[in-house]
Amino acid sequence: MLKKIAIGIAVVLLLGGIGVMVGDRNDSRSAKPRQAAPAEGVNTPDADGKTPLQQAILAGEHSKFLALLRDGADPNAIGWHGNAAMHLAAAHDESFYLEKLMAHGGDPNVAARRLKRSPIFLALDSRRPKNRDLLIAHGANIEYADSSGKRPLKHAADINDAESVLYLLEQGADPAATDDLGSTFQSSFFRGNPELLNWETRRRYRKVIAILESKGVPLDPRAERFR
Repeated sequence: MLKKIAIGIAVVLLLGGIGVMVGDRNDSRSAKPRQAAPAEGVNTPDADGKTPLQQAILAGEHSKFLALLRDGADPNAIGWHGNAAMHLAAAHDESFYLEKLMAHGGDPNVAARRLKRSPIFLALDSRRPKNRDLLIAHGANIEYADSSGKRPLKHAADINDAESVLYLLEQGADPAATDDLGSTFQSSFFRGNPELLNWETRRRYRKVIAILESKGVPLDPRAERFR
Protein backbone atom coordinates (compact mmCIF):
# COMPACT_ATOMS: atom_id res chain seq x y z
CA MET A 1 0.00 0.00 0.00
CA LEU A 2 2.76 2.42 0.94
CA LYS A 3 4.57 1.45 -2.24
CA LYS A 4 1.52 2.38 -4.35
CA ILE A 5 1.16 5.72 -2.58
CA ALA A 6 4.84 6.48 -3.18
CA ILE A 7 4.51 5.62 -6.89
CA GLY A 8 1.41 7.84 -7.14
CA ILE A 9 3.19 10.78 -5.55
CA ALA A 10 6.13 10.32 -7.90
CA VAL A 11 3.84 10.32 -10.95
CA VAL A 12 2.10 13.49 -9.74
CA LEU A 13 5.41 15.21 -9.16
CA LEU A 14 6.67 14.07 -12.56
CA LEU A 15 3.58 15.33 -14.35
CA GLY A 16 3.72 18.56 -12.41
CA GLY A 17 7.30 19.06 -13.48
CA ILE A 18 6.40 18.43 -17.12
CA GLY A 19 3.55 20.92 -16.80
CA VAL A 20 5.89 23.54 -15.42
CA MET A 21 8.35 22.90 -18.21
CA VAL A 22 5.63 23.17 -20.87
CA GLY A 23 4.22 26.26 -19.18
CA ASP A 24 7.61 27.90 -19.07
CA ARG A 25 8.19 27.08 -22.73
CA ASN A 26 4.79 28.49 -23.74
CA ASP A 27 5.38 31.61 -21.64
CA SER A 28 8.72 32.18 -23.25
CA ARG A 29 7.14 31.95 -26.69
CA SER A 30 4.32 34.36 -25.94
CA ALA A 31 6.30 36.85 -23.89
CA LYS A 32 7.43 40.01 -25.68
CA PRO A 33 11.19 40.42 -25.95
CA ARG A 34 12.60 42.85 -23.47
CA GLN A 35 13.68 46.20 -24.86
CA ALA A 36 17.39 46.48 -24.36
CA ALA A 37 18.62 49.64 -22.70
CA PRO A 38 20.45 51.99 -25.07
CA ALA A 39 24.20 51.48 -25.19
CA GLU A 40 26.28 54.13 -23.50
CA GLY A 41 26.94 57.19 -25.63
CA VAL A 42 24.60 56.36 -28.54
CA ASN A 43 22.62 59.56 -27.97
CA THR A 44 25.44 61.83 -26.81
CA PRO A 45 25.85 64.82 -29.18
CA ASP A 46 29.23 66.09 -30.32
CA ALA A 47 30.55 69.61 -29.77
CA ASP A 48 28.37 70.91 -32.61
CA GLY A 49 25.24 69.30 -31.18
CA LYS A 50 25.02 66.49 -33.72
CA THR A 51 23.76 63.22 -32.31
CA PRO A 52 25.63 60.04 -33.36
CA LEU A 53 22.76 59.17 -35.73
CA GLN A 54 22.99 62.59 -37.34
CA GLN A 55 26.75 62.23 -37.65
CA ALA A 56 26.34 58.89 -39.41
CA ILE A 57 23.71 60.27 -41.80
CA LEU A 58 25.85 63.29 -42.71
CA ALA A 59 28.88 61.06 -43.27
CA GLY A 60 26.90 58.50 -45.29
CA GLU A 61 28.02 55.70 -42.97
CA HIS A 62 25.30 53.08 -43.44
CA SER A 63 26.91 50.40 -41.29
CA LYS A 64 27.56 52.73 -38.37
CA PHE A 65 24.03 54.12 -38.70
CA LEU A 66 22.48 50.63 -38.49
CA ALA A 67 24.75 49.69 -35.58
CA LEU A 68 23.61 52.75 -33.65
CA LEU A 69 19.97 51.81 -34.18
CA ARG A 70 20.67 48.27 -32.99
CA ASP A 71 22.34 49.75 -29.90
CA GLY A 72 19.21 51.76 -29.08
CA ALA A 73 19.97 55.21 -30.51
CA ASP A 74 16.90 57.46 -30.37
CA PRO A 75 15.70 58.68 -33.81
CA ASN A 76 13.72 61.44 -32.06
CA ALA A 77 16.53 62.88 -29.92
CA ILE A 78 16.89 66.59 -30.62
CA GLY A 79 20.37 67.57 -31.70
CA TRP A 80 21.95 69.56 -34.53
CA HIS A 81 20.21 72.91 -35.19
CA GLY A 82 17.33 71.83 -32.97
CA ASN A 83 16.39 68.94 -35.27
CA ALA A 84 16.16 65.21 -34.72
CA ALA A 85 17.69 62.55 -36.95
CA MET A 86 14.18 62.20 -38.39
CA HIS A 87 14.32 65.75 -39.75
CA LEU A 88 17.75 65.23 -41.28
CA ALA A 89 16.68 61.95 -42.87
CA ALA A 90 13.51 63.55 -44.28
CA ALA A 91 15.71 65.99 -46.20
CA HIS A 92 18.19 63.38 -47.40
CA ASP A 93 18.26 62.13 -50.98
CA GLU A 94 18.47 58.53 -49.71
CA SER A 95 15.16 57.29 -48.29
CA PHE A 96 17.11 54.46 -46.66
CA TYR A 97 17.76 56.53 -43.54
CA LEU A 98 14.16 57.59 -43.07
CA GLU A 99 12.84 54.07 -43.58
CA LYS A 100 15.23 52.62 -41.00
CA LEU A 101 14.58 55.36 -38.45
CA MET A 102 10.83 54.83 -38.62
CA ALA A 103 11.33 51.08 -38.32
CA HIS A 104 13.14 51.81 -35.03
CA GLY A 105 10.61 54.13 -33.46
CA GLY A 106 11.13 57.32 -35.45
CA ASP A 107 8.16 59.66 -34.97
CA PRO A 108 6.95 61.20 -38.28
CA ASN A 109 5.50 64.07 -36.24
CA VAL A 110 8.46 64.83 -33.97
CA ALA A 111 8.74 68.59 -33.48
CA ALA A 112 11.97 70.46 -34.14
CA ARG A 113 13.04 72.99 -31.54
CA ARG A 114 13.01 75.79 -34.13
CA LEU A 115 9.53 76.65 -35.47
CA LYS A 116 8.27 73.34 -34.04
CA ARG A 117 8.20 71.81 -37.50
CA SER A 118 7.71 68.12 -38.20
CA PRO A 119 9.90 66.18 -40.68
CA ILE A 120 7.46 66.61 -43.58
CA PHE A 121 8.37 70.31 -43.73
CA LEU A 122 12.01 69.32 -44.30
CA ALA A 123 11.01 66.83 -47.00
CA LEU A 124 9.10 69.60 -48.75
CA ASP A 125 11.93 72.11 -48.44
CA SER A 126 14.36 69.62 -49.96
CA ARG A 127 11.97 68.49 -52.72
CA ARG A 128 11.97 64.87 -51.55
CA PRO A 129 8.57 63.55 -52.66
CA LYS A 130 9.48 59.95 -51.81
CA ASN A 131 10.31 60.95 -48.25
CA ARG A 132 7.15 63.06 -48.08
CA ASP A 133 5.08 60.06 -49.14
CA LEU A 134 6.92 57.73 -46.73
CA LEU A 135 6.20 60.05 -43.83
CA ILE A 136 2.51 60.27 -44.70
CA ALA A 137 2.31 56.49 -45.13
CA HIS A 138 3.74 56.11 -41.61
CA GLY A 139 1.33 58.52 -39.96
CA ALA A 140 2.66 62.01 -40.60
CA ASN A 141 -0.11 64.50 -39.83
CA ILE A 142 -0.79 66.57 -42.96
CA GLU A 143 -2.65 69.07 -40.78
CA TYR A 144 0.31 69.54 -38.45
CA ALA A 145 0.75 73.26 -37.71
CA ASP A 146 4.14 74.75 -36.87
CA SER A 147 4.69 77.57 -34.39
CA SER A 148 3.23 80.11 -36.84
CA GLY A 149 0.18 78.01 -37.61
CA LYS A 150 1.52 77.03 -41.03
CA ARG A 151 0.59 73.57 -42.29
CA PRO A 152 2.32 71.46 -44.97
CA LEU A 153 -0.15 72.57 -47.66
CA LYS A 154 0.55 76.26 -47.03
CA HIS A 155 4.27 75.58 -46.82
CA ALA A 156 4.26 73.76 -50.16
CA ALA A 157 2.49 76.75 -51.72
CA ASP A 158 4.97 79.17 -50.15
CA ILE A 159 7.91 77.37 -51.77
CA ASN A 160 6.17 77.03 -55.16
CA ASP A 161 5.90 73.26 -54.97
CA ALA A 162 2.77 72.74 -57.09
CA GLU A 163 3.26 68.98 -57.20
CA SER A 164 3.13 68.74 -53.41
CA VAL A 165 0.17 71.14 -53.20
CA LEU A 166 -1.81 68.89 -55.51
CA TYR A 167 -0.67 65.74 -53.74
CA LEU A 168 -1.57 67.04 -50.28
CA LEU A 169 -5.02 68.13 -51.47
CA GLU A 170 -5.54 64.67 -52.97
CA GLN A 171 -4.55 63.21 -49.59
CA GLY A 172 -7.28 65.24 -47.91
CA ALA A 173 -5.47 68.34 -46.67
CA ASP A 174 -7.87 71.10 -45.65
CA PRO A 175 -7.81 73.83 -48.34
CA ALA A 176 -9.51 76.31 -46.02
CA ALA A 177 -6.95 76.00 -43.20
CA THR A 178 -5.31 79.27 -42.25
CA ASP A 179 -2.05 80.21 -40.58
CA ASP A 180 -1.74 82.66 -37.71
CA LEU A 181 -2.05 85.55 -40.17
CA GLY A 182 -5.33 84.21 -41.50
CA SER A 183 -3.90 83.21 -44.88
CA THR A 184 -4.80 80.01 -46.74
CA PHE A 185 -2.51 78.26 -49.19
CA GLN A 186 -4.19 80.13 -52.05
CA SER A 187 -2.60 83.42 -51.06
CA SER A 188 0.80 81.98 -52.01
CA PHE A 189 -0.22 79.47 -54.62
CA PHE A 190 -1.82 81.91 -57.07
CA ARG A 191 0.55 84.83 -56.62
CA GLY A 192 2.96 83.95 -59.44
CA ASN A 193 2.95 84.54 -63.16
CA PRO A 194 1.22 81.67 -65.01
CA GLU A 195 3.10 82.53 -68.20
CA LEU A 196 6.31 81.34 -66.56
CA LEU A 197 4.95 77.86 -65.81
CA ASN A 198 5.59 74.82 -67.97
CA TRP A 199 2.77 72.66 -69.30
CA GLU A 200 2.92 70.07 -66.50
CA THR A 201 2.80 72.71 -63.76
CA ARG A 202 -0.11 74.48 -65.46
CA ARG A 203 -1.94 71.15 -65.53
CA ARG A 204 -1.43 70.79 -61.78
CA TYR A 205 -2.79 74.27 -61.19
CA ARG A 206 -5.93 73.40 -63.14
CA LYS A 207 -6.34 70.21 -61.10
CA VAL A 208 -6.02 72.21 -57.88
CA ILE A 209 -8.68 74.64 -59.11
CA ALA A 210 -10.96 71.70 -59.95
CA ILE A 211 -10.53 70.25 -56.46
CA LEU A 212 -11.34 73.57 -54.82
CA GLU A 213 -14.44 74.01 -56.96
CA SER A 214 -15.59 70.46 -56.22
CA LYS A 215 -15.36 71.24 -52.50
CA GLY A 216 -17.14 74.57 -52.84
CA VAL A 217 -14.09 76.50 -51.67
CA PRO A 218 -14.11 80.13 -52.89
CA LEU A 219 -11.25 80.76 -55.31
CA ASP A 220 -8.70 83.48 -54.92
CA PRO A 221 -9.46 86.11 -57.62
CA ARG A 222 -6.03 85.48 -59.14
CA ALA A 223 -6.85 81.81 -59.78
CA GLU A 224 -8.63 82.63 -63.05
CA ARG A 225 -5.26 83.39 -64.65
CA PHE A 226 -4.20 79.75 -64.20
CA ARG A 227 -7.08 78.04 -65.99
